[in-house]
Amino acid sequence: MKYVLQRYLRITEYLKCLPVKWCSVKGIIIIRSPNQQKLVILTILVHFLATLCRLYSTTLYPSSLLNRAEAAFGAIIYTYMFISRFDIPVDNGTVDIVNFMITSNNSEARSLYIRMTVLPYVLCQFCGHAGSQSSKINACIDFFTHAVATSVIILSILLSILTIFAPCQPLVLSSLICHDDRIFFSSALTVPTIQISVCYVAIKSFQYDERNTFKGTVFLWGYFMAMSFTMTMFTAAAKISNLGKNWISRSRWNITRKWERKVHKSLAPLSLKFAEVNAADLTPPRRHTPIELYVPPPTINLFPYPFNIEAPPRRAEKSPKLAPPPPPNWSAFSDS
Repeated sequence: MKYVLQRYLRITEYLKCLPVKWCSVKGIIIIRSPNQQKLVILTILVHFLATLCRLYSTTLYPSSLLNRAEAAFGAIIYTYMFISRFDIPVDNGTVDIVNFMITSNNSEARSLYIRMTVLPYVLCQFCGHAGSQSSKINACIDFFTHAVATSVIILSILLSILTIFAPCQPLVLSSLICHDDRIFFSSALTVPTIQISVCYVAIKSFQYDERNTFKGTVFLWGYFMAMSFTMTMFTAAAKISNLGKNWISRSRWNITRKWERKVHKSLAPLSLKFAEVNAADLTPPRRHTPIELYVPPPTINLFPYPFNIEAPPRRAEKSPKLAPPPPPNWSAFSDS
């Protein structure tokens, strides 16, 4: 239990999110000063806003009953995590009890702690009568400490996987900005954020202790994987955009290579959907003749309804130009 508390309290020291911290000199838990606890209250408010956003994300998109049940279960977990942090001011008696347990040299408690690694044996010890009452209490606290530490790691991994591969899933903060036309935008915001966080944790793991070198290596590997994913995502999007623009501008239909024909053939539906240019909006309005206004255009029914192919309206035939009248014969009037 001492190693678990020491590890997580040192990690939270960088984030300033707990009202207690680990004292490396004395080897015990100490309470922060009142000024430092004000910063902790600020982080609790941020956690409260994040919890509200997660609860609100469960009502944004219609889903089945099973999905709503999963979202409600996750909402209960996040709400409980927030309530467990809302412990300001800190009770000094609780801190003293934990310090007494981690500094105790009771051999019976240590031997029972070693046997507590197996869950069936734990249940047998709790239900039976072997051992003293104090050793059982210590073992129970040790067990739940490791259970909470394991649950935090599992929940963090699951949340990270959901944020990367399912940004529109409820209980994920990226689902607030996730719409049908903004999925790429939400990924462009969440993935670099995760990349920066993983890089920060990797640097702190290398600076923390030599025992965390392996953990720092794992986080560093995750950082390079996230960076590769980000570069691939943006590069592929830019490549598709350039190919679509070139296809629209040049309309290359006489391609000889097979893979180029496949690429441009796959881009045809995208160009028709997103880059269609309406010629009627670009052509200037034309004045119609009275015949075109009152005579409907003919329709060619090649297929039954609703497949009607309308022929373009016929232009009115131009009237033949009349010859100009002959000039008057003024000489006839002069003779008379």
